[in-house]
Amino acid sequence: DCNLSRHFSWDGHPCWSPDGKLVAFVGQRPDDQTDLFYVWLSRADEERNTFDKEREAARAAMGKGGDAKKKPDSEKKGAAGTAPVAIDFEDLHTRVRRITLKGVTPAHPFFSHDSRTLAFEATVNGVAGTYKVVLPDKLTPELLTRRRGRALQWLAKDNRLLWLSDNLPAHLDKTFAFSAYQETDLRDYQELGFLMAWARLRDWYYDAGYHGADWPRMKAKYRDAARGAPSHSVFQRVMALLHGELNSSHLGFTASESSKKEWDKTAGFQSWSVVTAHLGLRVDPSAPGPGWLIRDVVPDGPADQIALKLAPGDRVLAVDGRPVTPDTDPAEVLNGPEARNIELTVRSGDPAPRQITLPATTYGAIREKLKTAAFDAVRARVRAASGGRLGYLNIQRMRWDDYYRFEQEIFAEGFDKEGLVIDVRDNSGGFVADRILGVLCGSVHSIAVARGAAPAYLSGYWGRPVWDKPVVVLCNQNTVSNGEIFTHAIKTLKRGKIVGVPTCGGVIATSDVALLDLGTLRLPHRGWFLPDGTDMELNGTQPDVLVWNEPGDAAAGRDRQLDAALDVLKQEVEHEKRNRQPVKLRYAR
Repeated sequence: DCNLSRHFSWDGHPCWSPDGKLVAFVGQRPDDQTDLFYVWLSRADEERNTFDKEREAARAAMGKGGDAKKKPDSEKKGAAGTAPVAIDFEDLHTRVRRITLKGVTPAHPFFSHDSRTLAFEATVNGVAGTYKVVLPDKLTPELLTRRRGRALQWLAKDNRLLWLSDNLPAHLDKTFAFSAYQETDLRDYQELGFLMAWARLRDWYYDAGYHGADWPRMKAKYRDAARGAPSHSVFQRVMALLHGELNSSHLGFTASESSKKEWDKTAGFQSWSVVTAHLGLRVDPSAPGPGWLIRDVVPDGPADQIALKLAPGDRVLAVDGRPVTPDTDPAEVLNGPEARNIELTVRSGDPAPRQITLPATTYGAIREKLKTAAFDAVRARVRAASGGRLGYLNIQRMRWDDYYRFEQEIFAEGFDKEGLVIDVRDNSGGFVADRILGVLCGSVHSIAVARGAAPAYLSGYWGRPVWDKPVVVLCNQNTVSNGEIFTHAIKTLKRGKIVGVPTCGGVIATSDVALLDLGTLRLPHRGWFLPDGTDMELNGTQPDVLVWNEPGDAAAGRDRQLDAALDVLKQEVEHEKRNRQPVKLRYAR
């Protein structure tokens, strides 16, 4: 095996030139740019087709007798057969060339018959299609066609590009539609889909011991049930039973929309769906009329506008002209298209009602705003309980937007704090735990001091904020996947104390595998282990301080886990102060 690029970022979509002398691929780099890359497998080929070609062009331009018509060996026509390519493996990665395409994200490159024209999918200046460059010197993308597809062969005769575009065979812009008829025995089809899933798990499940399950026996146990399933809902249940034998997280089967049609008949006569709108305010259902008594206005919701002047105690008397009472089902007056304006008749103390108009939103959007409001309330509570010395951050998932928010908030919230509570309770996972750890575990190797200023390190040199003060991490039984990779790491690296209850114990890397057109299998193919070899799957992070919240605590405004975290953090801050070694500056003399 040969690691062609030897780069830590993702590289993919490789393709080999027809003459075997070049490999091209797509790669991501730390500057968040995705570009094309290529490499000549032989140094001699690169010299003949790059440096010698440049010298000949220069001689021709200078009029010094250079043969402008002379072509590199690779461009000569009529050679019988293709000579074997001797690959110079030594330092191959240092010869990888990058084609920088600012503002363009290329994908799925492929070579033409001349082995020098490289085509790829991209959107350039707002125009999506298939573009080409010519190696090594014509690197400005040129539109080949507005179609996209997967190349099968690019023939020299008539320069014919044969490919699949929009799932149809095509020659450049011309597609060839066809019909094919297939008789399918549904029982055979379901059995085949089941066997494919079972075999994929047999060959690729991360634990070759299958968490103790007798995997060959599982095939015999569920095969007939899958074959005889009378509907895809039953087929899904059989698949769930098979997966349950592994007692594994990150595993499941999702039926495709096309397969669902055999048992899940849906109406397709309209392009929009009916939703129950949310007004961005909450009412007291127990309050007597008239209308709905507003209990509160959701921060940053559609009703939270200065011009509307809505406040607790106001009453909604009608919705789009329809009177409402405390007994009115909101669905009766709020159902309709998602994107629309709603007119309310409101009374605000003054006996005379008034009309206001606000945009409708969804219950899901309001839940997210209420989460944000709840986190802000917890942050205020932490500040109050610590006299402003401690801060609070909540990380709901481990995805890019969560990391960027964390990166901003840890600097803003931690700017004048002595310690931070980092809350990953109910964190559903993702992939940025290591980036967050990079912020929390930066090593200080030196300090910079301006005249009259306190010792510090210039954070701009790190390229990210770095927090090296005490932290306490909150977790619970719903902290899962990359969220608990983070809690395991905090404990393993001894970066801070963990407070709460053991995490879920569901940590596996997955990929998706299509099962015919029945659906998709989520396949756990790579396990995650602690440095001592302990499987994180089924082994959640054990907190340093075990605290369970009791039923009813949330409704009563209590959070025992947060209270315990604050107590621990205060102790950690005091311990850090006692053990902090003052820096004595010794200036050069």
